[in-house]
Amino acid sequence: MSKMIITLVDTEINIKNGKIIFPEENSETQYEFNKLQNTYKININNFDYELVCPQVITDTNEISILWPSFKLPRRKYPVYVYIYAVALYLNTNKSMRKVAEEVRKKFGLEKFSHSTLSRCLKKLKENLETLTELALVNSENKELFKRKQWDENRTKQYRTLLEIISPILQNSKTTQFGSSLNFKFFEKTKKFPI
Repeated sequence: MSKMIITLVDTEINIKNGKIIFPEENSETQYEFNKLQNTYKININNFDYELVCPQVITDTNEISILWPSFKLPRRKYPVYVYIYAVALYLNTNKSMRKVAEEVRKKFGLEKFSHSTLSRCLKKLKENLETLTELALVNSENKELFKRKQWDENRTKQYRTLLEIISPILQNSKTTQFGSSLNFKFFEKTKKFPI
C-alpha cells in the first residue's frame, strides 16, 4: 500500500458510478474503487468488530486505502480511548493503573493496561511539537497534576500536552475530538500521533 486516505468519521463521502469524491477536497478529485478491501479488527464497548476499508485507485493510479480517522494502525481500540487515558492521567492524581482501570470501565473494555497508557503518553510527548503547530491549544486550562519524578522540562511539556488534549475529557467531545486530532495530525505528517 503506497498511501492512506484518512477521512473524518462525520465526513460525507459521495459515491457516484463507482467513484468517490470527498467534499473537503477539490471537487474534481475522484477515486475509483478497487475490488479489493482490507479488514481490520477493532473493539468498541467490549464488542469486537471487523472494519472493512476499501482500496481505491487515485487519479495517479496509486492504490490507497480509505481509512477512518478513529482507527489507529495495529491498535485494538479507537484513537479517542488512548488520548482520553493520557488526558485523564495528566489531569488527576491517579496512578496509571487506576486510570487504566477507569478507562476500561468508561469504554467497556476487557483489557487496557497501564503500560499501554505509558507508551501512549511517551508517544504523544514525542509528537508535542507537531501537536502544538496544529494550534490545538484550547482555552480550558485543566489542572496538571505534577508527579514528583518529573523534572521542570517534563512538567512543562505535559502541561502543554494537557492543554492540547483536554477537550477529550468532556463526554460530548470525546469521540469527535480524538478523531479530529488524529485526522489533523495525519494530514500534516502522514503519520499517526500514537
